[in-house]
This record gives sequence, C-alpha cells and structure tokens, in this order.
Amino acid sequence: MTRTNTITMLLSLSAAAGLAMAQPATKESDNDLLRGPDVVENSARPDRPEPMSEEEREAKMRESFEERPLEMREMSVALRALGNIRSGKNELNLTDAQNDQIQAIMKTYREDIRAFQQENMVQIRQLREKVNKERRERLEKEQAEREAAQKEAKDAEPADAMQAADERPEPPAESNAARQLRELISNSPAVKTALASLRKVFSDEQYDMIEEHVFKSRLRAQGQQARPDNEDRRPARREMDDTEGVRQQMRERNRRNRDSEPVDD
Repeated sequence: MTRTNTITMLLSLSAAAGLAMAQPATKESDNDLLRGPDVVENSARPDRPEPMSEEEREAKMRESFEERPLEMREMSVALRALGNIRSGKNELNLTDAQNDQIQAIMKTYREDIRAFQQENMVQIRQLREKVNKERRERLEKEQAEREAAQKEAKDAEPADAMQAADERPEPPAESNAARQLRELISNSPAVKTALASLRKVFSDEQYDMIEEHVFKSRLRAQGQQARPDNEDRRPARREMDDTEGVRQQMRERNRRNRDSEPVDD
C-alpha cells in the first residue's frame, strides 16, 4: 500500500467515525423537531372556595342571629303562627291572661309606631326610595352576572359546568339604605317598649320557641334569596322538577277521583 493510499484510508475512517458519533445527536434533534415544543399545562382553573354546606350556613346564621335581635315584625309573625288562640293554633300554650296582655301591648304598639312614622315621615320616605333604587341596581347587576355565567358555562368543559351548577351563591348582603331603615324602626321607642313588654309576658320556654321560629324564618328567607341565581344555572334540574310537579298533580287528581266515586253497598 502506497503512502498516498494510506493517508486516504485514514481520512476516510476519521470521517466515518465522526459521522457515527454525530448520528445519535442528529436523530434526537430530528425527534425533537417532530415532537414540537413541550406543552406546559397552564389551563387549570383557579381554586374556588368550597360551596358552603347547609350545616355551615346554619352555623353562620346562628352567629348573626345573636347579633341581630328580634324585630317587631318577626315577633308578630311568630305570634300569629304559634300563639293564635282564636284560630286554635296555640303551640305556645298561651293562657287567656297572657293573650289579653299581648293584645293590649299590640294595641299600644300600633298607636305608638303610627305616631313615630308620622313624625319621621320624610326620612322614612327617603330611605325607602334609596332601598328601591339599590334593589333595582342589584337586580341589574345580578342579571348581568347570570348572563356572563351562562356564557362561561357554555364554553366550559362538562365537568367544570357541572361544578359551577352545583355551587350555591351567597345571598345578597343587606344594602346600606335597607339597614338604615330597619335600624331606624327597630330603635324607635315604640318597638323597644313593645318588645320589652312582650318578653315579660312569655316564659323562657315560650320565648325560646319564638326565637327558634324567627331563626328558621330568616334561614328560609336567606335560602330563597340565593336560589334564583342557582336555579338559572340548572335548567335541566328545574325542568325535571317541573315534570315531577305535573306528575304529582296528576296523582293527586286521580286520588281525588277515586275518593269521590260512590261506594257500592
């Protein structure tokens, strides 16, 4: 073998070795190009607060109930529901003497509160106008939020849409004007005197029953305030409930028809 051939062979072997060493990197580079860039998952929804359970909602309501004393309107409703001797519904077991005391207190209260409202007519009218204005603004805002939520639910994944449908919204907070109007009436001498006088009429057990009735009424009212927004997010459930209501009406109608049929002797 000549010197020239030897040099040529060495150069060829060196070139082949270089290609062999570079080949894995080239294949890996080609695979990277075919695979494309690494995908990083950034589409996770932000953490949402867990919806409040009924037990948590009731516990929260218990705390606020201690801070907000009974109103005269609530006392009147509770007495009609629990202690109406005339209708025979006397769950409080009021005596005739207690009933006479209650009637006298309520008569004086109606006269006193009428005089208070007449004396503060301008302020009460202004607050009521503010309450109506704030209510309209709140309803318009809630309507816009419902429409935005419905649009978002249509674009969301099925699992996210179901989660959003099960989330029960918090009831709206009391507006400033509504709170001012409520406190104005609640702090009036007529209301304070009547409530203090009524408290002396009842036993501790009777008064506990009245407080529990008022608490449950507030809890129901709070749930009803939160329901409209929640129901709008669940049209399928609402349709199912409507269908069940129709079926129930049909069952009741059939039962009444059977009961009205003459019985053979």
